[in-house]
Amino acid sequence: MSDYIMGLPTEPERIRSKTNAVLLDHHLTWAGLIEGESFVDFGCASGEVVRAVSSKVGSERVLGLDADPRMIAYSAEESDRRALNNVEYRQTTIAGLGSTGLDDSNFDHAWARFFLEYMIEPVQVVREMVRIVRPGGKVTLIDIDGNCIWHHPMPAKLRDDLDEVMEDLKTTGFDPHAGARLAGYATQAGLVDVRQHVEPYHWIVGPPDEATSAAWSMKLHGIQETYLARIAPDKQRLASFFDELLEFILAPATMTWSLAYLVQGIKQ
Repeated sequence: MSDYIMGLPTEPERIRSKTNAVLLDHHLTWAGLIEGESFVDFGCASGEVVRAVSSKVGSERVLGLDADPRMIAYSAEESDRRALNNVEYRQTTIAGLGSTGLDDSNFDHAWARFFLEYMIEPVQVVREMVRIVRPGGKVTLIDIDGNCIWHHPMPAKLRDDLDEVMEDLKTTGFDPHAGARLAGYATQAGLVDVRQHVEPYHWIVGPPDEATSAAWSMKLHGIQETYLARIAPDKQRLASFFDELLEFILAPATMTWSLAYLVQGIKQ
């Protein structure tokens, strides 16, 4: 379970706007998604993955899971608008074994993309993913290393404030280094033939383009509101930090980067 750090009403639209269709297709290709595979997306958010998969697997079942009813409603409405008959969504709090309520060994492929970074017990989530896929089925994990934290050159005071905020966010389950831990999670959950690929995710040198600037603005302001209202309401002194961090990231002399880790294992 987790306490999502960007759970604002505008979050479905933010996720949809930042999802790159070309990158998503690349990740699905790396994962080996093929026609005829049933598929479960753990933490489906605004449903971008579910809708992309629905056109690739023929008539097979594609299921999206998320704890946020707003995400489920948004995703279902968009899928209905596109008349996707093989798609369904289920609101559920994803935690340990049995938490999804799905049958054992019932799907060909379980997937979690940019999701485990928010989980307090990510290995337990992966074990639930393993439980619901058939023997020989695939479990794909994709996440970020360096999320929000790798910037250069960073003023000492801004770095100190960022470190303090990150320590507070850890209490919700957020892990900026989740990507580098995925292979370990897969092994601990009992998957075999684990393979891994690492590639750049954020790579911003100099002033970012308009779309990237807008994405960072929405992300940091979303975290700011949640952080000050719910996670650390006693730290209003850090209210200006988020604007300062955004200004720094968007500055011409700043470099910001992170890595995406792609991991997949097979259920015995």
